[in-house]
Amino acid sequence: MKERATMRYRAAIRALSRTSAVCICFMLGLIHALSATAADVLPGAFTALPVGMSAVQVFQTHIERDKQYVDGHARPIDARLDSDVSMLRYHRLIEVGGYTVDPNIIVPYVELEGKRDLSAFGKESGLGDVVLNAIVWLVNDPKSRTFFGISPYLYVPTGHYDNDQRLNAGENRWKFALQAGYTTALSDRVLFDLTGDVTLFGKNDDLGRASADLEQDEAYQVQSYLRYKLTPAFEANAGLSHVWGGETKVGGARQGNELRTTKYMIGASYMFGPATQLLAQYGRDISVENGFRESGKFLLRFTQMF
Repeated sequence: MKERATMRYRAAIRALSRTSAVCICFMLGLIHALSATAADVLPGAFTALPVGMSAVQVFQTHIERDKQYVDGHARPIDARLDSDVSMLRYHRLIEVGGYTVDPNIIVPYVELEGKRDLSAFGKESGLGDVVLNAIVWLVNDPKSRTFFGISPYLYVPTGHYDNDQRLNAGENRWKFALQAGYTTALSDRVLFDLTGDVTLFGKNDDLGRASADLEQDEAYQVQSYLRYKLTPAFEANAGLSHVWGGETKVGGARQGNELRTTKYMIGASYMFGPATQLLAQYGRDISVENGFRESGKFLLRFTQMF
């Protein structure tokens, strides 16, 4: 009798351990999905506006994720994770020491929902982590349409976070990204954008119900676009992005989940007069080594300059 009770106890402990491991696996997949592309850019992001000009931008992004990958193999589950992110961004172009500088702030509102086999994750919404950003142009040549800038990002852990929840709008950690971007005209109608960045991650000391320590290696990203001007106001674009690095550690133990994700993006933008622009973009992951695959990313951005 006592032996049977002991066996049931040990079986329960093993089951609990497996459940915790699965939860941690999914949570790390979510962290990869929501934070891997920390410094995503859109076409023309490093084209400098004149000093003294301001701009307000409103973003709406919907992302559908349909599979979770481990070491390049899809897990045998029917996973679905959707996110809707609304962002407000304010720019003010100034001059510092003879250089054009664009300090700006990004305030996101995040909605997340697990579906199908992830329906137990439920829904979560709230303010995300505020981002403080700037671009400093070291090359600013509007005549040849050639620009080169350096852009630091500071992610402030202001978003809503609860370690008892599997979905969170905030990450409960600081992040810093440093990006370099280059834009040039290849012809009268064709322009080329190239950016590269590195993201450094602070510690989240409250991961999951066990309040484990989450650490993450630096992650790298390269992005490029070709833009074609159909008319002076209407522009089409296509791009590629590749992310690598970013392996996580939980409680000091490496998880072997280094990122290696490639995606494509296509889109278009239209200028409604000299100061108003609407941009639309669609993207999809081509290859995923670890984390959730984005099966579709839909983005709209409205810009008003003044």
